Parts: sequence; C-alpha cells; structure tokens
Amino acid sequence: MVRTVVLLDPDRIKLIQEQTRNVGGILEEIFDHDEPSPVPVPPAAEASVDGPYPGLEARHAALLQVLVTIERCNRPEYEAHARAFDLMPDGALETINDWALERFHEAVIEDGDPIIVARAVLEQPPEA
Repeated sequence: MVRTVVLLDPDRIKLIQEQTRNVGGILEEIFDHDEPSPVPVPPAAEASVDGPYPGLEARHAALLQVLVTIERCNRPEYEAHARAFDLMPDGALETINDWALERFHEAVIEDGDPIIVARAVLEQPPEA
C-alpha cells in the first residue's frame, strides 16, 4: 500500500484565507442591498378591467394604482412593486405605457431612475 504525504504550507493557507476574506467583502458590498418593501396595495387597486383603468389587466392596474399613489420612486423600488404583482418590471412598464398611449396618446410612466408617474395624463378624458 502506497501512502501519500500531503504537506501544508501555512503561509499559502494564510494567503488564500486573506484573499477569500477580501473577495467575500467585495461580494457582500455588491449583494448586501436590502430589497425595498413593496407598498401595501390599497383594496381599490385590485381593479378589474372595469376599475379605475378600463382596459388594463388587473395586475397592471393594481401596479399603476400603487405608482400613482407614490408618484415617484427609484428603480429598485419600482422593480419590487412590479414583482409584488408577479410582473416583470420592464414588461409591466411597457404594457401600462402602451395602454396609456392608446387611451391618452401619451405615456403615463417616465422610465429612468427615478420612475415618475405623470398623474396629469390619467386625469385627462380618454381620446376617442
């Protein structure tokens, strides 16, 4: 039977541990961001197509209601709100703005950081 002898280099082990701690610190900075809590959805926001935003699917209408309530939020907050309704953030924004373009001939949500809701658009009478 052949025995293998493994020699450990304590200096090399210390170096690897130090590098691991450094990388761990960097990764912690990157991934240690608290997800913002989505704003609770008011009962009126559980709208159907006949709710405050006719023609807009209920989940998108609910998201829009939350956004109208807060009027402005940073991108991570918006993404948390969209995901709270099980929506993809970019797709939801596009769907809501497409609905507004058909109804009012202008977008209701300004994409960027921050996300801004143009409440005045929703206060207009719908165009035929």
